[in-house]
Amino acid sequence: MIILYYYKETIKKLERFANYKNIRGFEYNYGFLLTKIKP
Repeated sequence: MIILYYYKETIKKLERFANYKNIRGFEYNYGFLLTKIKP
């Protein structure tokens, strides 16, 4: 039971980390596009 709980918590942390990285990447790409579009 303890191992299963630890496994679930680890998956949650990995998902949160992946979402954080995706959001940061999106912000970076969006900002890059804005600088490209501006004259």
